Amino acid sequence: MTSEDRVQHIIHEARFPDRGLSKEVNRAIEGIEGLFASGEIMPGQRLIEEDLARRIGVGRGRVREALRILAGGGI
Repeated sequence: MTSEDRVQHIIHEARFPDRGLSKEVNRAIEGIEGLFASGEIMPGQRLIEEDLARRIGVGRGRVREALRILAGGGI
């Protein structure tokens, strides 16, 4: 894990403390945040669950749940 990854993880934990989410949902949240941070996806860009799931390595349902949580958190 790089130092940037550690920082992103700390930020994620501060914004989304453990709510009993599955590891896959947490991985989806962190993956989506990472794609935004790297500029691979941009604010306002249409997001396709299937594409995100493939890129992050989780199921579409986990991506859908992660997007719902991120939207509730203001992303």
